[in-house]
Amino acid sequence: MKRWLAILAIAILTVGATMPVQAGKRGNGNGNGNGSGINHGNGNGNGNGNGNGNTDGTVVNGTTGTPSECDLTSDNWVEALDGTITAFLGNPNNEKSKQKFVMETADGNIAVNTAPWWFMQAQAFGLAVDDEVTVSGWTCVEDDETTFIAMSITKGEETIYLRDGLGHPMWSGARSIPGCGQNPDRYFLPQYEGDEQVLEGTTGGLYLDCLVHGSYPSFMVSLNGEDADGNPTVTTLVLGPQWYLEYQRFNLAADIPVMVTGVSVQVDEETFVFLVRKIETESAVLVFRDETGVPFWQTVRPLTP
Repeated sequence: MKRWLAILAIAILTVGATMPVQAGKRGNGNGNGNGSGINHGNGNGNGNGNGNGNTDGTVVNGTTGTPSECDLTSDNWVEALDGTITAFLGNPNNEKSKQKFVMETADGNIAVNTAPWWFMQAQAFGLAVDDEVTVSGWTCVEDDETTFIAMSITKGEETIYLRDGLGHPMWSGARSIPGCGQNPDRYFLPQYEGDEQVLEGTTGGLYLDCLVHGSYPSFMVSLNGEDADGNPTVTTLVLGPQWYLEYQRFNLAADIPVMVTGVSVQVDEETFVFLVRKIETESAVLVFRDETGVPFWQTVRPLTP
């Protein structure tokens, strides 16, 4: 029986293995560095570090060095890498410095970059030497050393998500996207009106864009399908505002079959999008709006007669 998961719940919702759909670039830098956002622009730096790096600019061998960058794309994506934690890099007497660990795999040892200590601590997800883990993410070669940038870490039956499918850290601030604003009050969303439709197809991946110039960005998905004559179609699915889906730590895999329910709306003379109320996959149903079309991120509901 399918699980009904309301995206309003505070939970990690992941469908399948999340593949990167767009190149990103992250600085392995220090606390106030400008680790890039998705390749449209810069993410906001903060005192705890933004990007793949540690707050002190620690590199693979445990020494401090000049922050470097790595493109996070499908070319260096690894869906699952199994291994055993053999050591933590950093000061062994300071838990706050243990943001990287060395993992022994079938192909040898590799350093795995995780997240700032406070983020890991807040998730109540403990890691220790001799733990057997599976990591998903990207391999990066920097200064002739290979680092694994973890998107997720699985230990036993628990999984922690550190970055979204674009490689953007869960702990960092808003991303700057050309043509879009960063004020959530300026989020534009057409009215959920018209007859509901059901579309089937394959996801093309999760990305960020804004429907109106200067408005706050939405998470969107391209849906690859066919029309009645068998001709290929691509439909833009609109899920919800950036802040809301990031708060849910939401990721949606690319290249999986889905069935979506929603309405088609016209944004301007040339642009049509599909406002999604729910997405059904083989393992779950992700619900974004109630049956009247009111988004779950809007707490005010109309009175029912």
